[in-house]
Amino acid sequence: HDIDEVFELADNLVVMNRGKVVQIGEPFEIFMNPANMEVAKLLGHRSFIKGVVKKVEQNFTVVETKYGLIKCRSRKGVSPGDSVFLSILPFSIALSPSVESTRVTAFIKGIEREREFKKIIANVLGTDIELLIPLSLSPNFIIERGRSTEIYLSADSIPIVMEA
Repeated sequence: HDIDEVFELADNLVVMNRGKVVQIGEPFEIFMNPANMEVAKLLGHRSFIKGVVKKVEQNFTVVETKYGLIKCRSRKGVSPGDSVFLSILPFSIALSPSVESTRVTAFIKGIEREREFKKIIANVLGTDIELLIPLSLSPNFIIERGRSTEIYLSADSIPIVMEA
């Protein structure tokens, strides 16, 4: 199935694996809270960071990774000590900080112009991410190929994916 079309047309989504229902819900809710790694990958999640839950708050969770502490979305059923994966999505990246964000370094591997966007390929926390920035929203700092720059991971855009 074309996942973009599914998200545009469906009010509810049923994710099945080998004839068994794995998850039911609204498409965006399933996308941002996938039941497991298989569901996450099926829905287009590509970049994962392994970690251990350190702190659970009402609005966010703190996960310890090999890159340091990262704030992410809260998820029901997650407790301190749980092994999890964080899904770093292209829209998890921000060029300026928000209240609940984590500052990280991005190494700029490439920059291309794609229609009305600047397409930036950056290595963030060991994972290559493609960022599309509208040409009208040029950042107030220099982004050059071969250089590192500070960016921010928005906590509310980083889903937790359960290990099992």
